[in-house]
Amino acid sequence: MKFRSEQFQRWQPCPPDILAPLLQYLHRRFGLPLDLLQQYQWLQQNLKTLALTHPAHQPPQKPEPMAIGIPALKLGGKIPKITSAAARFFGTAATKHVVELPDRSALQSYLAVTRFPLSMDDCIQCTEAGVVIVRYRGIPIGTGFLKLDSPDTPILQSQFSK
Repeated sequence: MKFRSEQFQRWQPCPPDILAPLLQYLHRRFGLPLDLLQQYQWLQQNLKTLALTHPAHQPPQKPEPMAIGIPALKLGGKIPKITSAAARFFGTAATKHVVELPDRSALQSYLAVTRFPLSMDDCIQCTEAGVVIVRYRGIPIGTGFLKLDSPDTPILQSQFSK
């Protein structure tokens, strides 16, 4: 999903007909409470990215800002992708598709941007493969891609941004 060029207005609030299904997706995928997601202002950064800001934020008209808030959702693919920044921002509230790294060795593998096996005990409500929010000791640190080829040994591909 992405904005059509006639819908796009840089640094303007995302139209409700586009925003509502995106917030529903975040709610369904990660268990993020809708009321939490709706507390923020979602701005159109470019044709493929939504940025997240405080609702009272008023971007200046001139000069046009280069950046506002945090890039939160990438819209260029088949499904929206939560950014690492948004995963860190909302990660403590996530209740589904969360990987809790079990130890320092797993943390080092994640930070080295490698692929490594996990136990299903490390996965919180991971019912399907795809993007997950990664935490260590309860602190959100980014995103990863979880493969569930073997039901006993899920594989996490780190998407840690260097």
